[in-house]
Amino acid sequence: MPSKPKMIGIMQPTFIPWLGYFNMIAKCDSFVFFDDVQIIKRSWQTRNRIKTANGELYLTVPISRPHSRCNINECQVLHDNKAMAKNIRTLKNAYGKSAHYEQHIDYIEDLLGNKQTTLAEYNSQIIKKISCLLDIDTQFYKSSQLSSEGTKDEYLAAICKELGATGYLSAPGSKEYINEGVNYFNKNSIPVTYNEYKHPAYQQLYGPFMSHLSVVDALLNVGVENVKEMVHEMGV
Repeated sequence: MPSKPKMIGIMQPTFIPWLGYFNMIAKCDSFVFFDDVQIIKRSWQTRNRIKTANGELYLTVPISRPHSRCNINECQVLHDNKAMAKNIRTLKNAYGKSAHYEQHIDYIEDLLGNKQTTLAEYNSQIIKKISCLLDIDTQFYKSSQLSSEGTKDEYLAAICKELGATGYLSAPGSKEYINEGVNYFNKNSIPVTYNEYKHPAYQQLYGPFMSHLSVVDALLNVGVENVKEMVHEMGV
């Protein structure tokens, strides 16, 4: 009997990601947190957007870098920084009148209060717990704990090969990253599919719908059951 096809996804562990991130995880058999790559200043690794009465606002994770060219799994989270407490106050002020505030705010506060020391572990724990909440049973790995090596798409293809992938699911924004130079996925006969997630509209506070916010916006506005339907939508 032929073995089941195995789809692999690889993404940097971002801070309270948007719905499409969880949709991508749900479509994968295994998902790898790409944690041993250099962090970029003002990136999605340390911040994400919510909606307030005054428009969009960024929540930010305060970090310390041991050196200038620091990888995500080397950055330290500053748990005692005032910004961490401010994130919770901002969420409570912005979503206090949302339909599912009472149901989910304590859960979200616990997520953001996790005490993992590195940014990679802090973000990864949030993502894994939200995935569990959304009934996503994908297996998780960290690139830093695998034996694969290389640069750019060579490294990604090597990870897929190590994990026995028969396909690679990529975010659309990685297309140039994969196609520039040698395409190691082609060399290893691993088909690449791009996850063209169509962001759903849902009921929000504060006027016209705003898309691509952190998943916490959807959880607090429409609740976990509706978010499950959004992220388990398998179409591309």
